[in-house]
Amino acid sequence: MKVTTFVHATCVALRAGKGWRGVLLRGPSGAGKSDLALRLVEAGARLVADDQTALIHQGRTLVGTPPGTLAGLLEVRGVGIVRLGRAQLLARATIALLVD
Repeated sequence: MKVTTFVHATCVALRAGKGWRGVLLRGPSGAGKSDLALRLVEAGARLVADDQTALIHQGRTLVGTPPGTLAGLLEVRGVGIVRLGRAQLLARATIALLVD
C-alpha cells in the first residue's frame, strides 16, 4: 500500500554509484534550503522538489517527488521563481538522508 505525505522540505538527488539517492532538506522558511539546493544543482546534483515534497511510503522505502504544480521550479531568494532545465531535474528519488 502506498501512502503519500506532504512535507515542507526541499529534495535533491546526489549521484550514488550508477544511480541517485535523495536528500531531504528540512527547516523553517528562510533557513536556506532552496539556496543550498541551487548550489548542489550547480555542483551536479538534481532537484527533485523545492519547498514542498511529496513522500511516498512504499514498504520500507521512502520516495520523494514534487507535487505536480511545483515540478521543475526553484525559488531563488532575491530573484524569484526559476524554472530549471530538464538535465537539472529528477522526477523521483529514494530518500537516503534527512538534513534537519
